[in-house]
Amino acid sequence: MRPRLVVVEGVDGSGKTALVEKLVRELPGFNASLHNGAYHGVSTKQLMLNYLKNLNPPPCSHLILDRSWLSERIYAIVKRNGNDRLCDPALSLLDRVAMAMDPVIVHCHPPIEAVLQAFRLRGDSYVTTIIELERLYWLYEERFAKLTAIRFDYTNNTLGDVLHCWPSPAVVRHELPVIGTTKTSPVCLIGNRSGLSCVMNLPFVAPDATGCAWWLAEQLKVVDNSGLVWFDSYGITAVPESVLAIRPRLYVALGDRAARWCERAKIEFSHVEHPGFWKRFKTGKPYPIVELINATQILH
Repeated sequence: MRPRLVVVEGVDGSGKTALVEKLVRELPGFNASLHNGAYHGVSTKQLMLNYLKNLNPPPCSHLILDRSWLSERIYAIVKRNGNDRLCDPALSLLDRVAMAMDPVIVHCHPPIEAVLQAFRLRGDSYVTTIIELERLYWLYEERFAKLTAIRFDYTNNTLGDVLHCWPSPAVVRHELPVIGTTKTSPVCLIGNRSGLSCVMNLPFVAPDATGCAWWLAEQLKVVDNSGLVWFDSYGITAVPESVLAIRPRLYVALGDRAARWCERAKIEFSHVEHPGFWKRFKTGKPYPIVELINATQILH
């Protein structure tokens, strides 16, 4: 069974590490936690590889992340003069991989006074001034107000309060090579031997923009990505059981090899040119998958 992902986020001094330690002790199966630090001086490709590898825990081990790509832009504004190390397509790819792991997001957000007090007591921190800390605090408030997250205030809440708000596990849990939503009636996008084989066998996920994965993610910015499920058909003979269980309303083969696989698997599907072909030879023309997905999602 694919592990469940818990992402614990919050400004420095908000109680993240203490909460992670409690979760590891108290939750059955949550015996692994990873801290994503500032990753100073790394390239965009290496940063993506770091995050992707962190999303590939041992089988059957649930995973807790202490910080993630969700706060990359918050720290970019305050610590890197707005220099985004991860663009929209890169963030979209990471969201897609995480979505298959039935994620839970916890935002540690105590009162600003408690954060400032913790800052004064700490001897070392990536954040160096109170002005930086206050900016980060309110940027976190703005960013995570838009996400479905459990809010945790260590001055007022207990671990029991967090668990009381814990979302029920998804009925379906994807396993590789499936990524994306666990919601019912999605649009299913099928690739064939695409992705980052050195990290995980992921369809149309890559650590940099040299291929077509980031280009495709950019095209899909205008569709509801929470209604998409993906799988790589290379090496399998039938639609994965977890995909069948959520009853896709449309299968789309991306490229000729995926289309031939769909024919052999005897499923009804729509076919679009491979995104790599479209990027190379039809740049500037609308990629038809966008209109196809939007029309299907509107009809639904």
